[in-house]
Amino acid sequence: FIGGMNGKRMDDVTRRKIGKSDGFELNGRSKITQQEGDEKKKTEWVGFDEEKGKQQEKIQLHGVDVYFPFTPYECQKAYMEKLIEALQKQTNAMLESPTGTGKTLCLLCACLAWRETEKRKLTKVVNDPQLRGSGLANEMDVKDNLPKIIYASRTHSQISQTVQELKNTAYTPSICVLGSREQMCIHGEVRQVQGNAAKTRKCKTKVKEHSCPLYLNVEKTQPSTEILDIEELVSLGEEQHVCPYYLARKKVDAADIIFVPYNYLIDPNMRKAQRLHLHNSIIIFDEAHNIENSCEEASSFQLTTRDLAGYIAELEQLKNATDEDRGNLSKEDVMYLEIIIKTLEDELESVVLKQNDVFCRQGSYIFTFLEKAMITKDTIDPILEKLNEAIECVSLLKSGFGATCYLERLGRILSMLFSGEYSTLDIQKMYYVNIMDMPKSKSMNAWDIQSHATPRAINFWCFSPAVAIKHLMAEGVRNLILTSGTLSPMKTFAAELNTVFPITLENPHVITHKQVWAGVLAHGVDGHELNSSFQTRSNPKYISDLGNAIVNFCRIIPKGILVFFPSYGVMSMCIKAWKHEETSPSIWERIMECKTPVEEPRDKKDFQLAMDIFYEKIKRPDEGAIFFAVCRGKVSEGLDFADNNGRAVIITGIPFPASKEPKIILKQKFVDKSKEMRDKAGGSFKSITGREWYSIQATRAVNQAIGRVIRHRHDYGAIILADARFKRLKHELPAWLKGYVKDYARFGDAFKEVRAFFKGTETLEFTNVPRKNRREISYDTPCDANADIEDVQDMSVLAASRKACLPSSISLTDALSLPTTMKGTRSSKKKSPRGLRSNEGFGISPLSTSTTTSTATSASALTPTTLSSSSSSRTFISTKEEEALSRKRAKRRELFVSAQTLRATPDARGSDARDYLKKYLNQVKNECSRETYLLFVKSLKQFHATVKKGGDEIVDALTQIATEIVGFFKNKSFLIFGFEMCLPEKYREMYKKLVKEKLLHRT
Repeated sequence: FIGGMNGKRMDDVTRRKIGKSDGFELNGRSKITQQEGDEKKKTEWVGFDEEKGKQQEKIQLHGVDVYFPFTPYECQKAYMEKLIEALQKQTNAMLESPTGTGKTLCLLCACLAWRETEKRKLTKVVNDPQLRGSGLANEMDVKDNLPKIIYASRTHSQISQTVQELKNTAYTPSICVLGSREQMCIHGEVRQVQGNAAKTRKCKTKVKEHSCPLYLNVEKTQPSTEILDIEELVSLGEEQHVCPYYLARKKVDAADIIFVPYNYLIDPNMRKAQRLHLHNSIIIFDEAHNIENSCEEASSFQLTTRDLAGYIAELEQLKNATDEDRGNLSKEDVMYLEIIIKTLEDELESVVLKQNDVFCRQGSYIFTFLEKAMITKDTIDPILEKLNEAIECVSLLKSGFGATCYLERLGRILSMLFSGEYSTLDIQKMYYVNIMDMPKSKSMNAWDIQSHATPRAINFWCFSPAVAIKHLMAEGVRNLILTSGTLSPMKTFAAELNTVFPITLENPHVITHKQVWAGVLAHGVDGHELNSSFQTRSNPKYISDLGNAIVNFCRIIPKGILVFFPSYGVMSMCIKAWKHEETSPSIWERIMECKTPVEEPRDKKDFQLAMDIFYEKIKRPDEGAIFFAVCRGKVSEGLDFADNNGRAVIITGIPFPASKEPKIILKQKFVDKSKEMRDKAGGSFKSITGREWYSIQATRAVNQAIGRVIRHRHDYGAIILADARFKRLKHELPAWLKGYVKDYARFGDAFKEVRAFFKGTETLEFTNVPRKNRREISYDTPCDANADIEDVQDMSVLAASRKACLPSSISLTDALSLPTTMKGTRSSKKKSPRGLRSNEGFGISPLSTSTTTSTATSASALTPTTLSSSSSSRTFISTKEEEALSRKRAKRRELFVSAQTLRATPDARGSDARDYLKKYLNQVKNECSRETYLLFVKSLKQFHATVKKGGDEIVDALTQIATEIVGFFKNKSFLIFGFEMCLPEKYREMYKKLVKEKLLHRT
């Protein structure tokens, strides 16, 4: 049951003696005799905080005492039991538990509890003279024979969350958190270098030359015994003037548990670089639904003509350098490498590709291709030697290691192919080679390739994650534990990995039926089918009906809503259509009247700002926000939208992989071929077809998005599947959710139930948000098939009064590039009601112009008295201050409309410009103190005088006023952004850029 030193195993006698309880309780707290002394007590319980343990719940699972921060739920006990069973039996486990059921805490507590039990057993052997013959000579042997836990997650942020969870437990193991220099380097010069590869190169050089004082301090510094995540380790490094990166690596061998990103484990080269020894280790992959793609990508590469052109350019630079700059390389050596790469380029271009046909060869074709450029097993060693020399020299030529050396990637590719890590049989069976022409716009962003009109790529694609897993397990892994909220169907997942998992678990959720509403919405408000397939997603009726459905859900769902699209393209198309809708107000404006919209940015640099805006709006008592995101995007995984941050998730489509992509086509072909081979051979693994694989990829992405809401036992939320196709895919949804999902043919039926659901949540005992702090929503507003014209008018009036109280706010797009839309009260001139669009399915007749005009007018003229009489359930405005605030926001809206009018007029001058400036100054006067207003007017006059003079001073003056405006108006973003339209058109873009820089700097 425990591997002894040097591979020895304990005999039965030893095992029985350990089991005796003379002064020692195997399955409970240590009963150490007086003769053993206090020192031994400390040794046996290192890794556990006894004082903290006394305050926590103690439960016994499979003979192991587990200390848990609170009383665990039944599903948590079941999870920990399965995990401990796997550890005791030294076997693999696949454990699925819904997001929000405390998987991470269960993993940590169960693993560390089992490890502490094993530690005490082994320590008993050391302390008992009768057991010395077992081969465990001293306490170092105890350490060596205890399995090390290696905890892998997909991102550094997920690892940080896990480390914070560990701090909540009574366990205090020695931990090590490994990260890249990108996250951990604090050297002023190195951290300025762009790109991780260049940063690594510069760091290694400084270490080699002993010119980094931070590294030199590592040996003098005793590693901290505290539990620190990456951010805390970096802070410690800055405080003690020691390198966090090498300080973390120093702890690898001594750590009880190591936290790493996926690629550090999956990639053999990364494992070696990080000195990760896997023998007798417990490998845990959290969020393991990603492991399939991660394994395949780690064993694959793409080589493009753009890459080859870059390599040639670097070698040309080296060829023209001085002999001293070339180091040990001669000019002939450089020319030899250049000939090899040019030959690869010529061979790649010479391949004839048939139109509408995917080029596909077995994996071994890659060696045939390379052989044409004289790259073989016999020649690879001298080629790599010269290539590595060239990389060093090119790096020196490129601004002292500060720029990217593209040749490095070629070196990694060749090293991977000829390392011997992958057998010829694996490459033949598990890989395909594809050659394809690439879209010009996507590929020519680094090198201007003039020699060919269409760039080309050769792809060496691994289509079996089993390749990486096999090499992982070959290093002597003790247990492989996969866990996630979305592993189903498990049998096919195990088949993909070609790994046996004797212990499996599909856990239920910890919530009750009162805490979740789930439904498939087949039709929108106007009765148009909601179907985001390629054939229908561009239909204006579909886009409009989807938008109107979201608008209406915004009115009844409190606080935060997440809306997921199948792709960035579909999201952009829908939002663009909603913003530019011909009706007034547009769908986008009506969304803004309810909640602040935030769009998921493509650039990860902007992502944190997006999240900050979203969370900030949720915190405000009277406001809410709606986050438009993408399945498989940054929002769909690893982020916490608990409680008010995520009261509903709306899935607007099924994110199938791009069916025309060569990689997807070949993957399905590979899966079909594997099924055929497995069916012939027989065996325990369940095979699937390529089409089934295609469908599973989509539903796993959906399931991850669904998991963003309902994050803990006392959370609640709605899951709205706004695509008719979900009716036939319900069987692929998470097991815990299937029983809750209903089909709704008409929008009104779903709307009515969602409204009733959120009204019912107010009576739940666990609701943790004080009633006075919740978003004021009238759940009595009608929206069902039997609604009559008076009901709809009533709802429009109530909606108008609610939105009049909401502050103006901006979406991410507005925050990053100045506002294109702002929210506020609705002008009385708007003709369209904000109630439900009329439709046949509701049995509602279109409202007449006179009716809607009077409705809008009455809405804009509401007072506390009239409102209280029109709404028996709530009073939305009850003080003079709120009335004043409402008028102020109406002025903001008026200012915004003027800005939009001005923006739409090319090179607007004269009365339009003067009218806007006048309104802007009045708004500043109303919003700010008299002192601030006078200071602003003074700055404005000085700026105006400089602009009239002209010349180079205008840029300085613009910088000055941008700085002053950010200082004057602080958090009044609409004033900061609104000043743009006070400027001549040619200065607006410059002002936007300056303001953005000032705001980011201030943040």
